[in-house]
Amino acid sequence: MKRKLFWFGLWFLGLFSIAHAQTQPEWPLYCYKKGYAFIDQAVHFEQTQKPAPQQLFWIKNNSSTVIWINHEADEISASAGWATELMPKKWTALMLDRNSFSLKCVEIKPGAEQVIDCSEVLFICRQHSIDYPTKSKGSYWAAENSTLDEVEDALHRRGITMKKRA
Repeated sequence: MKRKLFWFGLWFLGLFSIAHAQTQPEWPLYCYKKGYAFIDQAVHFEQTQKPAPQQLFWIKNNSSTVIWINHEADEISASAGWATELMPKKWTALMLDRNSFSLKCVEIKPGAEQVIDCSEVLFICRQHSIDYPTKSKGSYWAAENSTLDEVEDALHRRGITMKKRA
């Protein structure tokens, strides 16, 4: 009888562990699929409020290949745009305070680069509510090409925290 109870207990714990692992979120808490749209292979972030509020977007490479995410500058200047490499299954955090902002996705292979459809390789969500120090205001990559936990740690080091909903 004790042996049966032992095996039943192990079986039950195994089921609980599997169910618990499957319910763990694959994205940050209080992060929602809003504030952006995939259009013409790119991702467009549009804000209707003026001036645009400071926002935090989480971006994950869901593909099995390395991609580059790039924002091309609208005007030719000393700033030629900015890009970040994103390895498979890694995350990047983007802070934005602009009304309009677009990113393109590029796959680079030996001897060639190709623009690819961002909707096929990226998972994006906007953080519900954030606290940030004034010095952290602006549009920039807040953390790049890391695990979800590493990105959260990098944000905390910058003084950026996610508010919990009441």
